[in-house]
Amino acid sequence: PITVVNTGAAALSWKVKEADGGFQLLALSPAADVLVVSYDNPAAAAMETALTNLGYTYLDVERDAFQAMAVADLLEYQAVLYAGGYSGDSWAKAMAYLDAGGSFLIADNDLGYSNRTTPTDFYQTYLQSTYASDTGSDGQLTGLDIMAGINPNISADPYPDDFTVGAEGTCIFDAPSPNCAGVKVERLDYKAIYLAWDFQYSGGLQDAILGVAVPWLAPADVTWLSEDPTSGTVAPDATEPVTLTFDASVPEVAQPGDYYATLTFKGADVEVEVPVTMTVEPPAAWGKLEGLVQGLGYCNVMTAPLEGAVVFIESAVTPITWTVETDADGMYGVWLDESYSPLTVTVSYEGGYEAQVFTDVAIISGTVTTLNANLIWLQPCIVTDPDALALSVLMGT
Repeated sequence: PITVVNTGAAALSWKVKEADGGFQLLALSPAADVLVVSYDNPAAAAMETALTNLGYTYLDVERDAFQAMAVADLLEYQAVLYAGGYSGDSWAKAMAYLDAGGSFLIADNDLGYSNRTTPTDFYQTYLQSTYASDTGSDGQLTGLDIMAGINPNISADPYPDDFTVGAEGTCIFDAPSPNCAGVKVERLDYKAIYLAWDFQYSGGLQDAILGVAVPWLAPADVTWLSEDPTSGTVAPDATEPVTLTFDASVPEVAQPGDYYATLTFKGADVEVEVPVTMTVEPPAAWGKLEGLVQGLGYCNVMTAPLEGAVVFIESAVTPITWTVETDADGMYGVWLDESYSPLTVTVSYEGGYEAQVFTDVAIISGTVTTLNANLIWLQPCIVTDPDALALSVLMGT
């Protein structure tokens, strides 16, 4: 167990949350369930295309359906993405969802404009935004904080707002004006992102933006780790134990190896991070298949490891197949039950390399079977025979 200790002179209210840290080999990331509110259909379509490209599942609902949903039902989704903004909305449902600890992204080029004279609590407090102008974000944006390196040109949007950011928000897109075009907010128990343009005008960087935004809003749950309790109050100069349960039987634990996570304990406006590692040992009947995949290069003499080579494994005794890819060093590895032997292993790379096929590969329990592959580059190779000439001739002949 982990013990929460209060060495202060007042009661400490605390809570703990998980963050997945990945897996040393063959990490599996479960798709997140995202609710997309389609008030602006083109913007929603752009969000949904990006979500699909990123491997997330989603449910599309209209604004009225969102308004009718219970907060408890909204919380079943990892995040709510709102495309467009209804100017006459008080945003009561969105605020209730955030009050309950929701994760919310809204992208709209008129949300600020509709709050220019009588700002809503949703806009000013929950999104930590104060309207500045109707076109202040027109042009090239500069990504900041979590969006650093993502610099969309949103000049195709005719009226992208800009705004100033409150003390509890962080600017994530710098506008061409001195103000902001995007903000992230993490306050109380909720997270929110506001983008001041219609999402379809993200300059082709929709995937990049949601590829950062969704994991920040909805970090993947660590299915193999649980805590009890997850929150509490510790009296002064007292302790409270937290029992951790590790479960290697969940589907996400598909291979032996090291699984990583981070527990974040939050209390008294301070966060303490505790790294957690679960080492999963292989069953007695399992062995490991591993190897190095190289490209032989020009004339088979310029050997280099191939990152992203595909290793496809077939068993002679079961229809189950396995597919793994090589890492930056050209290495791959997978644990399998020896009962699946013999195996046929096909190693391939992108067009231009000849695949290599290995048959009758045996897995032996408790043993590492090394299977390296050298893929021939399908390019001409010029050589001469002989490789040098020398002769003597009489001058003038």
